[in-house]
Amino acid sequence: MLHPLVLIIVLSLVGYDAFGALERTTHATFALVGGALLGALAIIAIMVHIALICFGRQLDRTGSMRAMRRADITVSLSRIFIGLIFVAFVFAFDWIGAVRTAIGDWIGLDEIIVCAPPILAYAATWWSFYPIDRRLHEASMLRSLDTGRPIHAFPRRAAYTWEKLRYSMFAALLPIALILLWGETVSFAVDRWDLFPWPEDSESTMLALAGLQLCGAALVLICSPPILLALWETTPLPPGELRDRLTAMCNRHRVRTGGIRVWHTRGVILNGAVIGVIPRLRYVLLTDALIERLPANELDAVMAHEVGHVRKRHLPWLLGALIASLGLATWGMSWAMQWLHGREMLSGGLADAFDIGAFLIAITFAFMMFGFASRTFEREADAFAVQDASGLTRAAPHPSLEVTTTAAEGMAGALEKVARLNHIPQGKFSWRHGSIADRCRRIRRIIGLPVDKVPASRSGRFVRLTIAAGLLAFGAATLFDVWVWTQTPLEPGIEFISTPTAHIDDSFHENARHRE
Repeated sequence: MLHPLVLIIVLSLVGYDAFGALERTTHATFALVGGALLGALAIIAIMVHIALICFGRQLDRTGSMRAMRRADITVSLSRIFIGLIFVAFVFAFDWIGAVRTAIGDWIGLDEIIVCAPPILAYAATWWSFYPIDRRLHEASMLRSLDTGRPIHAFPRRAAYTWEKLRYSMFAALLPIALILLWGETVSFAVDRWDLFPWPEDSESTMLALAGLQLCGAALVLICSPPILLALWETTPLPPGELRDRLTAMCNRHRVRTGGIRVWHTRGVILNGAVIGVIPRLRYVLLTDALIERLPANELDAVMAHEVGHVRKRHLPWLLGALIASLGLATWGMSWAMQWLHGREMLSGGLADAFDIGAFLIAITFAFMMFGFASRTFEREADAFAVQDASGLTRAAPHPSLEVTTTAAEGMAGALEKVARLNHIPQGKFSWRHGSIADRCRRIRRIIGLPVDKVPASRSGRFVRLTIAAGLLAFGAATLFDVWVWTQTPLEPGIEFISTPTAHIDDSFHENARHRE
């Protein structure tokens, strides 16, 4: 559930602290930069609002789902523009510097003000989309009445917007924000109270600081599931045949969890999720609408899909993919830029522009690699659900079993129904999940194959090996940087090119001086 806009915001903050902006701002320009950013985002929000009003009227007049697809595309494109505008104001117009110049570099406060405009613009897209979503919900109520399913009152506009923010953005932004807050707090404490016995700029101090920050990040990741449970309004799945069946599935695949919980969405969202990496703090979530609307075989397929994510350890591997791709890309681009700087090919504003451009290229590469790994793991979890329904387990990996039509149709049918009831076009491409149509084609394509030799499993193993190689390469690159950093010139007058970590080190000391 890592929303792309969350990554854009977070990486912009990290990139600014590492490289700065093209032009440093002054106190007099804070209102100008902030007003321009809000104005640009307001224009996007107004254009989206007008477009969605037109699409809503077209939907009322014709009943065609083409209007729905156009509305969905409009909202998706607007969010891309929101991210691009935010990046432009951070690096080209020094939005972060403008905020810090005006209020100071307070722990967490300046970041909240910096991130508020894109989050508000994102919320505005859901506010504008509300009438269309409500029309579709009201239309589906007739089918619910005919089939005897429960009917939930559709939330009001403000509640609807807040719920969408909680489910799609804050769930990912909150843990990352806590990690960044911990890192900033540690840096501030080290600067203020001399926590370490070594000099501030020594290698030992920097390594100890990095260790503290990594420990805090690990603690946040471990403890974030209970926070998300409260944020999402979940309750334990009540005792009964359903819980017994789903618990038996977890036991069959030796997947330990803290429990299976119902995710209350007022019947608005059909989805499943798994959160947490520690068994006692790992939870499988199924929305109320998913439990109410899917037949037993399709609900089991969704549950098996989530169990597959745990069994294949997709969450830590995705974190590794992000670290490896972003780390290697940043390391490579940094050394390339240092090589150009060392030969005096770049200077002044041109050098700053190339530094920022290199960082943005690294982010783009990381986005592409993370998305590829995520889509591969989604297909592997789909295949795992089909394998489970076909009879394959860790205790009984029978080589003569084949993927059955019933098993494949259970998973494909669940995906198609989730797309239809969530009003998602099946051909819509998702950065993290791919398209429903493509996933269903791949599922049906494996019917009749040996159950333990499906293509998605091979692809998943290849991606995991690639991530492992990337992490090893990034670790070697980091050790090489440390080695270069600790060397002294062999001959008088010869200086080593500064390592890629120099930008971050300089930024740390600059922020420390600014707080004083």
